[in-house]
Amino acid sequence: METIVAKSDSLVLCAEAAEGIVACCQLTAQGGGTVHLGMLSVRPDLQARGMGRRLLAEAEAWARTRFGGRRVRMTVISRRSELLDWYARRGYLPTGEVLPFRAEPTDRLLAGDLDFVVLVKELSPSPAPDEAPPA
Repeated sequence: METIVAKSDSLVLCAEAAEGIVACCQLTAQGGGTVHLGMLSVRPDLQARGMGRRLLAEAEAWARTRFGGRRVRMTVISRRSELLDWYARRGYLPTGEVLPFRAEPTDRLLAGDLDFVVLVKELSPSPAPDEAPPA
């Protein structure tokens, strides 16, 4: 984790509550206006309360402001239809690209019948400073 946090093209967002970190995700600038979103997770007993939706919106804002992102790209395990549907409701669409589920750094297939679906969301431009909503 320290390696990820130390990189200038990557950041980890965490949501904290009294009991500690309850949600997190990682953003990595990929160049060309694309920012990869990964490892979005919410503590299981706190899911279905809007925390994931709020964290995703915050991640998109950071992608725009910190990395100049115009689009967010992610991969989701193809068998997770409920998760694919959740992201689709938030504007993430399949690109048609499918990637094998491989172990890093060995690059061996972890499971022959699992793969990743690539999703992308085009981000709306950041509002001009005089148009930004009040804090």
